[in-house]
Amino acid sequence: MKNILFLLLLFPYHLSNAQETESIPKNANRFSSKRVSAVYVEFIGAGLIYSINYDVRFKQSNMGPGMRIGAGGFSDGASSFYSFPIGFNYLFGKKVHAFELGIGGTFTNLNKILNAQNPNVVGNLTLAYRIQPINDGFSLRIAFMQMFGSEQKTFFFIPWGGISFGYAF
Repeated sequence: MKNILFLLLLFPYHLSNAQETESIPKNANRFSSKRVSAVYVEFIGAGLIYSINYDVRFKQSNMGPGMRIGAGGFSDGASSFYSFPIGFNYLFGKKVHAFELGIGGTFTNLNKILNAQNPNVVGNLTLAYRIQPINDGFSLRIAFMQMFGSEQKTFFFIPWGGISFGYAF
């Protein structure tokens, strides 16, 4: 019964997706005939320590505008930490090699670790090199980030970076 319900819910999605694909002109400048998504693990980066992220392009291509959303955290029994990075990015490039420009924020409980009064939102600006396959395959991202925010009425900038490994589909 659950399988039948799942298929019935999925069927209208495929019909609407097919209509979108047919409306794209055949001479459009694109590298992929589908919207490329990726799931990856990022070490350091916007998740501050590590995060698992989902990235999607807004157009049917492996380049152009897109966004990412993720979650990370850990607990050692005595204390815990969480982070939720979200951001918008744009990929420039040819075929699988891309340059990424991005802006975003990370919601975190860093205030507990720093004994601060307010919940933290840390902003970030991203410059990255990315291998983003046209279809399915391994995805790699090496990023330089500028983290920024305000803590106890003091504005800060911290040079940061990260590396990501994942799978694009």
